[in-house]
Amino acid sequence: MNQVVHADATTRADAETVFDLLADPVGWPAWSGHDRGEVVDAGPGDPAGVGSVRAFTVGRYRSVEEVVVFDRPSHFAYTLRSGLPVRGYRADVTLAPLADGTTSITWHSEFRPRVPGTGAYLRRRLQAFIERTIRGLAAHADDSRRDR
Repeated sequence: MNQVVHADATTRADAETVFDLLADPVGWPAWSGHDRGEVVDAGPGDPAGVGSVRAFTVGRYRSVEEVVVFDRPSHFAYTLRSGLPVRGYRADVTLAPLADGTTSITWHSEFRPRVPGTGAYLRRRLQAFIERTIRGLAAHADDSRRDR
């Protein structure tokens, strides 16, 4: 059974600023809760685009992702190659400008647990992590906007 993680946030920054933060794995530790982010393999077109492989470290855990959608500035998606006991993990981050000049950020992930009976536990842990991550992204985008 698919598990779903969903979180929303709003930032005063424009979608381009937010997209740039998502596209740069080296910068993720400044706002995401990851200790380290890196490009493992650049994409065939845009180095951060579709086909690029990125790795993130939190403590002793390392996850490896592949970018599968790179539709600047509205849609960024990745699949998990390794790092969590899940199958079919995909995250879609959509950015939408709002009438008041802010940007809506939506982070939607789905996965299946690799070990039966662990889905609810993994969903709760990932929900908390994604909520912290999206709040950090929105706040950092606000700060980036002020620095421009």
